[in-house]
Amino acid sequence: MRLDLLNRLPLICPHCRQRGIDARLRCSEVCVEENGFVIEGLLECSNTDCAVGHYPILAGVPIIVRDPVAWWQNARPSLTQVNCNSLKIKDFFSLLDAAAPDRQHHSSRLGTWMELHYGHNGSTSAPLALPTAEDYWQTLNALTAEQHLHGPALELGCAVGRYTFDLARRAPLAIGVDCNFELVAAAAQIQRQQVVHYRRRRRGTHFEIVDFSHTIPQNVLFMLADALDPPFQAEQFALVAALNLLDNVSAPLILLGQMDALLRQDGLMILGSPYEWRAENCEPAQWLENATLDASTTLRQLLTEQLIPELSLDYRILQEIHDLPWVLRQHDRYWSLYSVHLLSARKD
Repeated sequence: MRLDLLNRLPLICPHCRQRGIDARLRCSEVCVEENGFVIEGLLECSNTDCAVGHYPILAGVPIIVRDPVAWWQNARPSLTQVNCNSLKIKDFFSLLDAAAPDRQHHSSRLGTWMELHYGHNGSTSAPLALPTAEDYWQTLNALTAEQHLHGPALELGCAVGRYTFDLARRAPLAIGVDCNFELVAAAAQIQRQQVVHYRRRRRGTHFEIVDFSHTIPQNVLFMLADALDPPFQAEQFALVAALNLLDNVSAPLILLGQMDALLRQDGLMILGSPYEWRAENCEPAQWLENATLDASTTLRQLLTEQLIPELSLDYRILQEIHDLPWVLRQHDRYWSLYSVHLLSARKD
C-alpha cells in the first residue's frame, strides 16, 4: 500500500458509519515499510469513542471491515501461510504467526485466478479450441477504450488485480477491493514487485512455477473490504466496476445500490456476470431472475427504472454483450467455460 495514494482518498470507518457517525481513517503507524510501500501498519479512526479504533495493514493490504478481529478468526483457517514481522500487528490479531500451513487446494485456487488474470504470458494452450483469457480482457477493456476518466476508478471484487491495473491506465487513481485476503494480497505483491509469480497446477499434485516481469502502473491501491459496506464517501468515483461479483454476494440489489451511491453524476458503471447463482452465497429470493425474467433483462430494467423504481437507478445503457466467453483453468484437463453478460451504463 502506497501511503501517498491513501492520503488522496478519504476513507470512512465502517464501524462508525453503521452507527450514523462520519469518522475518517488515517495511517497512524507504519510498522514495516518497503520501497515506499507500507507492508504492515495501522489505520486509526478519527472517532476517539470508536469500539474498533484501529484497522490493520497486513501484507500491504489495509483490512477495513467492521470487525477486523472477527474477520481474522473466520479467515485464518482457510489462509495459506501469512508472514508478519511486526509485534504490533501480531499483537493486534493475537497468534497471527500461528497461521494455517500451506494447503494444496488453496494454492490451486490462487493459481487459477492468477492464470485467468496474467496467464496468457507463456501459458500452455487449452486442449480444445477454447477462448483465451486475453480475449476476455481485450473485450472488457474495449468498453472504456474511448473513456478518459477524470476521477478515481473502483473495482469491487478485484481478485488478483488485472482489471484494476488496466483501469489505472485511464484514471488518476484505481482502487481494487476484494474480501478474499489471499487474492488481494497477491495483487498488492504484484504491484510492489512488478513480477507475476505463482504455482500453476498441471495434473494431480504436479505444479510448475510461473514467474515473469510485469510492468504495471503504480497509481493503484488495493484493500480488503466488503463490497456491500465499502469504506468510501458517496459520489467519489468516475467509474465503478463489478465483474463476476453480482452472483457472489448475499444481496445483489444492495451491491447495485452501493455502486450507484459511490458513482459521481455522469459516472460509468461496468457490470459483468455469468449469473451462476448459488444458494450458499445468496438466498434464491434475492436472485435477479425468475420464471418470466432472466437476469440480464432484470438488470437492464433495474438500471433504467423500469423495475423497482424506488431504487432510483437512472442509467443509460451504453454497450452490452450477452455471451462473452470466460474461461477458468483448473489444470491441464479441467477447464470451466462461462458465458458472461457484460454491460456499461452511464449515470444520468
